[in-house]
Amino acid sequence: MGLNVYAGSLTRYYSKDWRPVQQNEPITDGKKMAPHPSKYPRALPSEQWDELQETNERWRDEVLKVVSAKIQYPVEQWCEDVGIGYYTHNLTWQSYFAVMISAACLSYSQALPRDIPTHEPLHQHPMFRKAYLDDSNPVSYLLRTEWWIPSQYEFIFTCKGPDGQPKTVSSTKILLRWLVELNNNFFHANEDYLTTWCQSEGPRRNESGNMRWKEGQYRPVYPFVSYARHGFAVATKAAQYSIQHHVPLLLHY
Repeated sequence: MGLNVYAGSLTRYYSKDWRPVQQNEPITDGKKMAPHPSKYPRALPSEQWDELQETNERWRDEVLKVVSAKIQYPVEQWCEDVGIGYYTHNLTWQSYFAVMISAACLSYSQALPRDIPTHEPLHQHPMFRKAYLDDSNPVSYLLRTEWWIPSQYEFIFTCKGPDGQPKTVSSTKILLRWLVELNNNFFHANEDYLTTWCQSEGPRRNESGNMRWKEGQYRPVYPFVSYARHGFAVATKAAQYSIQHHVPLLLHY
Protein backbone atom coordinates (compact mmCIF):
# COMPACT_ATOMS: atom_id res chain seq x y z
CA MET A 1 0.00 0.00 0.00
CA GLY A 2 1.44 3.34 -1.07
CA LEU A 3 1.64 6.52 0.98
CA ASN A 4 0.77 10.04 -0.18
CA VAL A 5 0.40 13.40 1.50
CA TYR A 6 -2.77 15.35 0.80
CA ALA A 7 -3.45 19.00 1.61
CA GLY A 8 -6.90 20.32 0.78
CA SER A 9 -10.49 20.27 1.94
CA LEU A 10 -11.74 17.12 3.64
CA THR A 11 -14.81 17.27 1.42
CA ARG A 12 -12.68 16.93 -1.68
CA TYR A 13 -10.64 14.20 0.00
CA TYR A 14 -13.65 12.06 0.92
CA SER A 15 -15.41 12.76 -2.38
CA LYS A 16 -12.35 11.20 -4.06
CA ASP A 17 -12.34 14.13 -6.46
CA TRP A 18 -8.54 14.10 -6.56
CA ARG A 19 -5.83 11.75 -7.75
CA PRO A 20 -3.25 10.12 -5.48
CA VAL A 21 0.07 9.80 -7.27
CA GLN A 22 2.06 6.61 -7.56
CA GLN A 23 5.00 8.28 -9.27
CA ASN A 24 7.40 10.65 -7.56
CA GLU A 25 5.66 13.73 -9.01
CA PRO A 26 3.61 16.36 -7.18
CA ILE A 27 0.13 17.43 -8.19
CA THR A 28 -0.93 20.95 -7.33
CA ASP A 29 -4.43 21.86 -8.44
CA GLY A 30 -4.66 25.39 -7.13
CA LYS A 31 -7.35 26.69 -9.47
CA LYS A 32 -11.05 26.79 -8.72
CA MET A 33 -12.79 24.11 -10.72
CA ALA A 34 -16.42 23.60 -11.62
CA PRO A 35 -17.63 21.06 -9.04
CA HIS A 36 -19.83 19.23 -11.56
CA PRO A 37 -18.93 16.91 -13.10
CA SER A 38 -15.75 15.44 -11.59
CA LYS A 39 -12.78 14.92 -13.87
CA TYR A 40 -11.72 11.89 -11.79
CA PRO A 41 -13.64 8.67 -12.61
CA ARG A 42 -13.33 7.27 -9.08
CA ALA A 43 -15.07 10.26 -7.45
CA LEU A 44 -18.36 9.89 -5.65
CA PRO A 45 -21.50 10.96 -7.57
CA SER A 46 -21.80 14.73 -7.47
CA GLU A 47 -25.28 14.41 -5.96
CA GLN A 48 -23.60 13.32 -2.70
CA TRP A 49 -21.15 16.20 -2.47
CA ASP A 50 -23.40 18.73 -0.71
CA GLU A 51 -24.26 16.26 2.04
CA LEU A 52 -20.60 15.29 2.34
CA GLN A 53 -19.60 18.93 2.69
CA GLU A 54 -22.17 19.47 5.45
CA THR A 55 -20.77 16.45 7.33
CA ASN A 56 -17.22 17.76 7.12
CA GLU A 57 -18.26 21.27 8.12
CA ARG A 58 -19.98 19.91 11.23
CA TRP A 59 -16.86 17.94 12.13
CA ARG A 60 -14.65 20.99 11.53
CA ASP A 61 -16.85 23.21 13.69
CA GLU A 62 -16.92 20.67 16.55
CA VAL A 63 -13.14 20.27 16.48
CA LEU A 64 -12.48 24.01 16.35
CA LYS A 65 -14.93 24.55 19.21
CA VAL A 66 -12.86 22.18 21.37
CA VAL A 67 -9.60 23.81 20.27
CA SER A 68 -10.92 27.33 20.91
CA ALA A 69 -12.13 26.39 24.39
CA LYS A 70 -8.70 25.03 25.26
CA ILE A 71 -6.64 27.95 23.94
CA GLN A 72 -9.18 30.59 25.02
CA TYR A 73 -9.56 32.42 21.70
CA PRO A 74 -11.44 31.80 18.44
CA VAL A 75 -9.85 29.72 15.69
CA GLU A 76 -10.37 30.60 12.03
CA GLN A 77 -12.37 28.08 10.02
CA TRP A 78 -10.97 26.52 6.88
CA CYS A 79 -13.04 26.18 3.71
CA GLU A 80 -14.68 22.79 3.10
CA ASP A 81 -15.79 23.43 -0.47
CA VAL A 82 -15.19 20.45 -2.77
CA GLY A 83 -13.92 22.70 -5.57
CA ILE A 84 -10.94 24.32 -3.86
CA GLY A 85 -7.42 23.38 -4.90
CA TYR A 86 -5.29 20.70 -3.32
CA TYR A 87 -1.72 19.44 -3.16
CA THR A 88 -0.59 15.82 -3.15
CA HIS A 89 2.72 14.05 -3.52
CA ASN A 90 3.97 10.48 -3.33
CA LEU A 91 5.79 10.10 0.01
CA THR A 92 6.49 6.32 0.34
CA TRP A 93 6.70 4.52 3.66
CA GLN A 94 10.51 4.41 3.53
CA SER A 95 10.73 8.18 3.24
CA TYR A 96 8.07 8.72 5.92
CA PHE A 97 9.83 6.53 8.47
CA ALA A 98 13.21 7.99 7.52
CA VAL A 99 12.09 11.53 8.36
CA MET A 100 10.35 10.32 11.55
CA ILE A 101 13.53 8.49 12.60
CA SER A 102 15.42 11.73 11.89
CA ALA A 103 13.09 13.57 14.28
CA ALA A 104 13.68 10.88 16.90
CA CYS A 105 17.46 11.22 16.44
CA LEU A 106 17.19 14.97 16.85
CA SER A 107 15.19 14.61 20.07
CA TYR A 108 17.89 12.36 21.58
CA SER A 109 20.85 14.30 20.12
CA GLN A 110 21.91 11.33 17.99
CA ALA A 111 23.46 11.25 14.52
CA LEU A 112 21.41 9.97 11.59
CA PRO A 113 21.78 6.28 10.64
CA ARG A 114 23.92 5.40 7.67
CA ASP A 115 21.73 2.93 5.79
CA ILE A 116 18.23 1.46 5.58
CA PRO A 117 18.36 -2.36 5.44
CA THR A 118 15.73 -3.40 2.92
CA HIS A 119 14.85 -6.56 4.89
CA GLU A 120 14.13 -4.75 8.19
CA PRO A 121 10.80 -2.90 8.67
CA LEU A 122 11.53 0.73 9.53
CA HIS A 123 8.74 0.99 12.09
CA GLN A 124 10.84 -1.46 14.13
CA HIS A 125 13.95 0.71 13.97
CA PRO A 126 15.30 1.10 17.55
CA MET A 127 15.32 4.90 17.45
CA PHE A 128 11.76 5.08 16.12
CA ARG A 129 10.48 2.61 18.71
CA LYS A 130 12.27 4.40 21.55
CA ALA A 131 10.74 7.77 20.69
CA TYR A 132 7.30 6.33 19.88
CA LEU A 133 7.01 4.71 23.30
CA ASP A 134 8.54 7.61 25.26
CA ASP A 135 5.59 9.72 26.41
CA SER A 136 7.98 12.21 28.01
CA ASN A 137 9.45 12.99 24.58
CA PRO A 138 7.38 15.54 22.61
CA VAL A 139 8.40 13.90 19.34
CA SER A 140 6.44 10.78 20.34
CA TYR A 141 3.24 12.66 19.53
CA LEU A 142 4.60 13.70 16.15
CA LEU A 143 5.20 10.04 15.33
CA ARG A 144 1.58 9.17 16.13
CA THR A 145 -0.09 12.00 14.18
CA GLU A 146 -1.66 11.50 10.75
CA TRP A 147 -3.80 14.67 10.46
CA TRP A 148 -2.76 18.31 10.84
CA ILE A 149 -5.23 21.18 10.78
CA PRO A 150 -4.27 24.77 9.84
CA SER A 151 -4.42 26.31 13.31
CA GLN A 152 -1.91 27.82 15.72
CA TYR A 153 -2.45 25.66 18.79
CA GLU A 154 0.27 23.68 20.56
CA PHE A 155 -1.33 20.37 21.57
CA ILE A 156 -2.35 17.04 20.06
CA PHE A 157 -5.63 15.18 20.57
CA THR A 158 -7.45 12.07 19.42
CA CYS A 159 -11.03 12.12 18.14
CA LYS A 160 -13.31 10.43 15.64
CA GLY A 161 -12.91 11.79 12.13
CA PRO A 162 -15.75 12.62 9.73
CA ASP A 163 -15.68 8.96 8.66
CA GLY A 164 -16.13 7.75 12.25
CA GLN A 165 -12.58 6.38 12.47
CA PRO A 166 -10.17 7.52 15.24
CA LYS A 167 -7.77 10.28 14.21
CA THR A 168 -4.78 11.73 16.01
CA VAL A 169 -4.85 15.42 15.16
CA SER A 170 -2.18 18.07 15.51
CA SER A 171 -1.58 21.49 13.98
CA THR A 172 0.54 22.45 11.03
CA LYS A 173 2.32 24.86 13.39
CA ILE A 174 3.72 21.92 15.39
CA LEU A 175 4.62 19.96 12.27
CA LEU A 176 6.39 22.90 10.62
CA ARG A 177 8.31 23.68 13.80
CA TRP A 178 9.76 20.16 13.82
CA LEU A 179 10.57 20.40 10.12
CA VAL A 180 12.41 23.69 10.70
CA GLU A 181 14.40 22.09 13.53
CA LEU A 182 15.28 19.15 11.31
CA ASN A 183 16.44 21.50 8.59
CA ASN A 184 18.53 23.58 10.98
CA ASN A 185 20.25 20.52 12.43
CA PHE A 186 20.48 17.99 9.59
CA PHE A 187 19.39 19.03 6.10
CA HIS A 188 20.22 22.75 5.63
CA ALA A 189 17.96 22.97 2.58
CA ASN A 190 16.64 26.05 0.79
CA GLU A 191 13.56 26.11 -1.45
CA ASP A 192 15.53 25.01 -4.50
CA TYR A 193 16.84 21.97 -2.63
CA LEU A 194 13.33 21.08 -1.47
CA THR A 195 12.02 21.12 -5.02
CA THR A 196 14.93 19.01 -6.25
CA TRP A 197 14.77 16.50 -3.39
CA CYS A 198 11.06 15.91 -3.95
CA GLN A 199 11.92 14.70 -7.44
CA SER A 200 15.38 13.17 -7.22
CA GLU A 201 15.93 11.71 -3.73
CA GLY A 202 14.43 8.68 -2.04
CA PRO A 203 12.86 5.95 -4.20
CA ARG A 204 13.72 7.49 -7.56
CA ARG A 205 17.43 7.76 -6.76
CA ASN A 206 17.69 4.39 -5.04
CA GLU A 207 15.44 2.06 -7.00
CA SER A 208 18.03 -0.71 -7.17
CA GLY A 209 19.58 -0.16 -3.74
CA ASN A 210 23.20 -0.81 -2.75
CA MET A 211 24.93 -3.75 -1.12
CA ARG A 212 26.66 -3.73 2.27
CA TRP A 213 28.35 -6.53 4.20
CA LYS A 214 26.29 -7.31 7.28
CA GLU A 215 25.87 -10.40 9.45
CA GLY A 216 28.21 -12.48 7.30
CA GLN A 217 26.66 -11.67 3.94
CA TYR A 218 25.97 -8.87 1.50
CA ARG A 219 22.56 -7.36 2.08
CA PRO A 220 20.72 -4.73 0.00
CA VAL A 221 20.47 -1.34 1.69
CA TYR A 222 19.18 2.10 0.78
CA PRO A 223 21.11 5.23 1.84
CA PHE A 224 19.20 6.62 4.82
CA VAL A 225 19.91 10.28 4.14
CA SER A 226 18.46 10.11 0.62
CA TYR A 227 15.12 8.83 1.94
CA ALA A 228 15.19 11.29 4.83
CA ARG A 229 15.76 14.17 2.41
CA HIS A 230 12.88 13.02 0.25
CA GLY A 231 10.50 12.65 3.20
CA PHE A 232 11.58 15.98 4.66
CA ALA A 233 11.12 17.83 1.36
CA VAL A 234 7.69 16.34 0.63
CA ALA A 235 6.46 17.00 4.18
CA THR A 236 7.76 20.58 4.12
CA LYS A 237 6.16 21.39 0.77
CA ALA A 238 2.85 19.94 1.93
CA ALA A 239 2.97 21.84 5.24
CA GLN A 240 3.75 25.07 3.42
CA TYR A 241 0.77 24.52 1.11
CA SER A 242 -1.47 23.74 4.09
CA ILE A 243 -0.50 26.98 5.81
CA GLN A 244 -0.56 29.16 2.69
CA HIS A 245 -4.01 27.93 1.57
CA HIS A 246 -5.39 27.31 5.08
CA VAL A 247 -6.41 23.68 4.51
CA PRO A 248 -5.89 20.45 6.46
CA LEU A 249 -2.95 18.15 5.77
CA LEU A 250 -3.12 14.38 6.14
CA LEU A 251 -1.49 11.08 5.26
CA HIS A 252 -3.30 8.99 2.66
CA TYR A 253 -2.74 5.24 2.34
